[in-house]
Amino acid sequence: MVDWLYCNKKKNSILFVAFFLFIFLIINLNMVNASSVSVKLNKDSLKMNIDDKAKLSVLITPVNIKNKEVVWTSNNKSVATVDNKGNVRAVGTGAADIIVYLKNNSSIRDKCHVVVNNNVELVREIKFKKNSVTIEEGEAGWLKVTFTPNNVDENDLVWSSSNDKVLKVTRSGRIRALAVGKAIITLSSKENENIKDSCEVTVKEKKVVIDKIKLKVKSKALYYGDTYNLNVKIIPANAVDKELIYVSNNPSLVEVNDKGKVKVLLNRNGRVVVKVYSKNNKDISDKIVISTKIKLKKLDVVSPDRELISISPKDDKSNRDVNVARGMCVANYNDYKLIYVSMTDVKASKGNIRIYKNNNKDDKLELVNVINKKNNYFGYAKNMMCISNEKKVYISTYNKRGIKSFNISDNNLLEKDDIVYYKGNKKKYSGGAMAYDNKLDKYYYADRSSYYIGDDKMKLVHKYLKGDGEYYRNKNSGISISSYANDIAAYDGKIFVIRYNNKVSEKNATIKKPRNAIDVYNSNNGEYIGTNIIKFGNDNYEVRAIDYYKDDYFIIYCFNKRKYKSYIKRIKLKY
Repeated sequence: MVDWLYCNKKKNSILFVAFFLFIFLIINLNMVNASSVSVKLNKDSLKMNIDDKAKLSVLITPVNIKNKEVVWTSNNKSVATVDNKGNVRAVGTGAADIIVYLKNNSSIRDKCHVVVNNNVELVREIKFKKNSVTIEEGEAGWLKVTFTPNNVDENDLVWSSSNDKVLKVTRSGRIRALAVGKAIITLSSKENENIKDSCEVTVKEKKVVIDKIKLKVKSKALYYGDTYNLNVKIIPANAVDKELIYVSNNPSLVEVNDKGKVKVLLNRNGRVVVKVYSKNNKDISDKIVISTKIKLKKLDVVSPDRELISISPKDDKSNRDVNVARGMCVANYNDYKLIYVSMTDVKASKGNIRIYKNNNKDDKLELVNVINKKNNYFGYAKNMMCISNEKKVYISTYNKRGIKSFNISDNNLLEKDDIVYYKGNKKKYSGGAMAYDNKLDKYYYADRSSYYIGDDKMKLVHKYLKGDGEYYRNKNSGISISSYANDIAAYDGKIFVIRYNNKVSEKNATIKKPRNAIDVYNSNNGEYIGTNIIKFGNDNYEVRAIDYYKDDYFIIYCFNKRKYKSYIKRIKLKY
């Protein structure tokens, strides 16, 4: 009896202790689970318009919790309401918190702050302009994207890259290529993750492009027919696209092919700029200045075939010892020709204009008048030009008096008050040679201080000369000659130039410093044609003036320094 009672008491004690331990474990297990459970909404905030709808979702952790039943509620139902599935509806303007919590423990909760306003612009559509683009490693920029509506708040957008090691994107949407590969850029609405679009970006290896072009030689002098290969350095040397474009600003004078080979096409002085630039970037360029030089050649050695008149001190009716002509021109007047000669002694400021008339038989000339001026205008007279159809003679001077015009009358010149060209100083702007091509009706002017015929100063002269006379606006388009022009004549599209002091600068000339040389140029393009060497019986003659006469004949004024006597002779020139 005692043993049984003792055994039952011991058994009951063990059961009691086991029951107590089970209750303790259950209580502690429930306490641990409650502390580790959390509720999290997919959005912290929402911007909505009245009558807009949105869906909130909840995540409960740990996922193996038995009781996941939650309660949805709004703290301001006049602004936003929510049903038991998390569907939010905006009903009025203002703010409200949408709250969710565990049914069996209201302390485990989360909330989403909702702002409802009639003026809120929420993105409804996102569209990249291109679904795929290719850029180079190291490039940075923005992808083009459109929104509906177009005034979306950037803070409501989310940018992301599928591969940050290849392509990185900032919060503002600026992308930067970090390495070769591919990445997908996604842009989505913060309020509605279903509103989004993507663009696949391929990053390729960066190409080395031309950074600079450099010509080894910046200027080069070439003669007619010469060629020259441009030496171009491309920087960096390992640039992928090395294709170059070559351009000449005057291809009729200097041409350049696609390999950079330059060739001079015309026998004339000139200045041509040849430019080379990258085909892919015209801002990357360099240039060379090609100076073309006349290559002299002898056309013929000719002699005057007839002397028209000789001039000596006794022939001067004014009894002035002025016997050196500075200019000469021929006028067609009625049925005969008048030859005007300016006789000038610059140092003494003495001078006159002599008028000769041909007899139409053997072309012998007779002196018909000598015109002197009290104001010494003719004391500075130099070159002359006659325009027969206008019955005018133009005379240039050594001083600032410019070019003055005179009306032709029978055996006389009637002075006019017209000063054609007045500006400038003695050295630069006076004494220029003039010529008129009666056949082509073109005017030409050779500045005494330059190596050009028909430069921009002829434009001022032409303001007075009526008709459609030819003049050149600048030296590049004018006729560049080998020496100063002592005098010029024009006929049939050619210009005939008496070299001043017979000087020639060309080192490779086939004829060097001839005593009396008349160079011939094409007046249309300025090309040098060749040189006529004037041969006299002795070396004492110097040719001073020239003009076209008639029947392919020219007349030249020549001066014999030893005899101190002058002549007007007839000659045929080769051209």
